[in-house]
Amino acid sequence: YSSVAVKKFAMSLIVLFEPIYLYLHFKSSLTVVMLFFAAVYFGFAILSPLGAKVMSKVGLKKSMLLSMPFLFAYYIFLNYIDVTVWFLPLVIMCNVLYKVFFWPAFHTHFVRFTRKGHRGDAVSKLNIAEKIAKVIGPVIGGLILAKLSYPILFLVVVVLLIASVFPLFLTSEIYETYTMNLRQTLRW
Repeated sequence: YSSVAVKKFAMSLIVLFEPIYLYLHFKSSLTVVMLFFAAVYFGFAILSPLGAKVMSKVGLKKSMLLSMPFLFAYYIFLNYIDVTVWFLPLVIMCNVLYKVFFWPAFHTHFVRFTRKGHRGDAVSKLNIAEKIAKVIGPVIGGLILAKLSYPILFLVVVVLLIASVFPLFLTSEIYETYTMNLRQTLRW
């Protein structure tokens, strides 16, 4: 819970302002911003089986840890997206790889570490932590933007994301076998 709570708080600092940042850097083109997010989620949908295969090989905790450098890189590269057009595919790919390695492992980890008759309680606690972060985060993120800048906000987010990794070291490693191939996954 603590890892996810810190991560959600870090991301809530910027999630509201991320589309605005992209909108400003893409010369006020809402279409390009929507295509950006469509590319991220399309890539995630297509590559999720890869994430599950990696999760099977390295374990749940290591898969989540493996995702974090991609998330750090995403926010760092996002800060420099206006330097060159070549950063755009790199930014998209970093976000996709973060999602591919983190979310299948996180959901499997969550199911494995919650007791069968108490999953509703666990989901509720996770949702409460997430909702608190979603209320407080944008206010603090907005204050950082108003008083400082986007690069400072990106830096604060990356530092908090690094801090969110440490609680994962306190959990034991679990290996989950994923046997479906891409065709079976798409058919399912």
